[in-house]
Amino acid sequence: STGDVHYAQGDCEACGTAIEMRSRVHLRFNVRKGEAERQGIRDLQFFRDDYFTAPEMAAPRRFFATTGIGVRKDGTNESENITVAARNALLNMIEHLGTRGFDRQQAYALCSAAVDLRISQTVDVPNPLVSALLPLDVFV
Repeated sequence: STGDVHYAQGDCEACGTAIEMRSRVHLRFNVRKGEAERQGIRDLQFFRDDYFTAPEMAAPRRFFATTGIGVRKDGTNESENITVAARNALLNMIEHLGTRGFDRQQAYALCSAAVDLRISQTVDVPNPLVSALLPLDVFV
């Protein structure tokens, strides 16, 4: 989260603890009013075009990511259900790939071969967040 900058924090901030720091952050956003609704996007999506990471982290430098929380399509909240959150992140990635010309079987196979699921946070009970990261290098 950008509103709570940390010097160091585990990937999931499991118990709400991190090493706090003072910072100044400059952000630029493009607001596309109504775009998520037009495209049927219900959960956060993000990408990095050039991300520095140490080689030992084995993280992609360029990626597109979708996310999911433990809420079923009918709105039922499956409190703290990582499995439902992971499924939603993956389904969101399959839907995204469909907008890029892949049929569902191709998108599903690509996800199986290239997408990494990561538990992004568990501290916001009852809704843990899972991210599905697709390295963009697979398209080169």
